[in-house]
This record gives sequence, structure tokens and C-alpha cells, in this order.
Amino acid sequence: MKKIVAATYYWVRDLLVLCLHKGTTRRPVGYERIYQIHIRKTSGTSVNAAFWAHADQNIKDIVSKNVVYGNQLVMVRHSKQLIEKGHYFYANSHIPYWDLTLPPATYCFCILRDPFGRLVSLYKYYKWILELDPSTATQQEPYYSTLINSAQCASKDFGKFLDSLTRSNIQNQLYNFSNRYDVDEALEKSNELNSIFFQDRFDDAINELQKVAGLVLKSRADRKSAPKANIEISDDEKQRAMELLVDEYKFYNALRERHSN
Repeated sequence: MKKIVAATYYWVRDLLVLCLHKGTTRRPVGYERIYQIHIRKTSGTSVNAAFWAHADQNIKDIVSKNVVYGNQLVMVRHSKQLIEKGHYFYANSHIPYWDLTLPPATYCFCILRDPFGRLVSLYKYYKWILELDPSTATQQEPYYSTLINSAQCASKDFGKFLDSLTRSNIQNQLYNFSNRYDVDEALEKSNELNSIFFQDRFDDAINELQKVAGLVLKSRADRKSAPKANIEISDDEKQRAMELLVDEYKFYNALRERHSN
């Protein structure tokens, strides 16, 4: 019975998304849809928020919804099935790119970040989650209940944090383009994207995405995460992290050079 109920729910959901999308003529400029490969701690949520604002939604409104609709815009989140069907204006997810088959005429992009800087940002983010008052935490972080267990890895020093992370977490940018962590394979896969942006040149991303979307996108920080405690990382801990990130840096630096202009 549970399987029948679940199957019925997804059938109705998918049909609704199809009808909503077919019922509007709003499309990106030159494309049918836009998709972000959302890599954690690269400012991807700020891009999402800029799009969601056009549907009169923000991260606190959306929480775990897979479908966002407003102002004749259909937006999809974290559903492989919906993303691959393509009935949306904008979508994003943390699903590795190698595990997705996007429909034709999809403008696909991602934002990359200095690998060590991304790891430190993830550490600080988890530290911040641990500091939140559980009784009011969802007011500041809507995903608190699903993140609090993962955040435990940041309860000690940075070295212990590294110990607790899987390789796919440490080298998440590389992993998104190669499940074998093969740099050449990842670089070849990245050629399929329409654009690759960099977190330290975030305005470039917003400016280009505005042209593709045909929308005025305003950068928004719907989530502000800054731990109260000072973060101390020893030289040895940094050196160890850099050793773990060797292959990801090869991937990242090659793309920075390729997209330097």
C-alpha cells in the first residue's frame, strides 16, 4: 500500500509540474531551462535565492519542497526525476553531475571555489549549526534538523573534522564530475557545461545569469552563518588538508586557467 501511495503522489506531482510549466511561456533566453550543479559552500544558495525571489519565495518558505511556483515560474530542487524531465525554468541540486542526464537545451552551470577555502567554510558552517539553540534553530537554518547530525563532525578541531569526512565531501568539486576522482575525466566532463563561474568572482556569475534568465537577479544571503567561536587551524592541519586536496586543486586550477578571460 505504501508503494502505491508513493507512486501516486509522485505521478500527481510530476503531472502538476508538467501542467504548470506548459501553462506558461516564460523561458530563459535561448534555452528551455537553467540548471545549477550546486556544490556546497560555493555561494550556490545565494544564486538560488536570487531566482526564488522571482517566484516570491525564500529559503525559509521552501525548506524541503521539491517544487517552487510563483509568477508563472516553475523551479525544481533536489529531485533527480523532475530535473531530468526538464519541466522547469530553473533547478538546482547537490546530485553529482555524472549521475544526471539533462534534457537538450538546458543551460547548465556551476560555481567553484578554492578547495581549501571551501573546506574551511564548511567547517565554520557546521560549527555555527552546533551553536544554534535547538528551540529556535530552524528560524536561522531551515535545514537544521537534517544537518545537525552531519554537523557533529565539527565539534572538535579541524584535524578531527578532516578525519570524519568522506573523500566525496573533501573533494566534492572533483567528485561532482568524476566518481573515480580522475582529474582528466572530470575536466572532460566539465566541457559539457555552458558556464563555470568562481566564487571569488561572484558578480560575474550574476551578470551572466541575468542575461540567460532574462531576469534582474539580486544577490541575496537568505542564510548567514558565522560561528561565534574563533576558528583556529594549525599549520599541520592545513598541510594535511592540502595534501588531501591535491587532485581537486589540479582540477580547479586547470579550470581557472581555462576560464581566465
